[in-house]
Amino acid sequence: MEGRTIPRIAQELYLSQSAVKYHAQKLYRRFEVHSRSELCEVVARLRHERPERPDAESELAQAYDLTAREREVLARLARGLSITEMASDLNISENTVKTHVKRIYGKLGVHSKQEVIDLAQSSGPTA
Repeated sequence: MEGRTIPRIAQELYLSQSAVKYHAQKLYRRFEVHSRSELCEVVARLRHERPERPDAESELAQAYDLTAREREVLARLARGLSITEMASDLNISENTVKTHVKRIYGKLGVHSKQEVIDLAQSSGPTA
């Protein structure tokens, strides 16, 4: 997120630039921050504090008959990684990641990364 422009974020998330600005403002208010760098610090802290739940992605992958590569992309989607981060992590092009993401959305019946994250969290083991 840090260092990325609004147009780039919009492209990666398949949103309009105005939608990105709107959601950024909501995040600033929600986390009581005033700059992108402060928000990045909060996100980094939350990512670090969030426990990994690989079983949730495995359950979803089996339930929705995902391919091996789609499972790898799903695990990264559920962690909130961007298209660019997933492409780098998996050593594939961003367009290939976008194709996998579209197929995963279709199989899971969702329309956004947040819906994937919510689905993974709701289907994971309860503590």
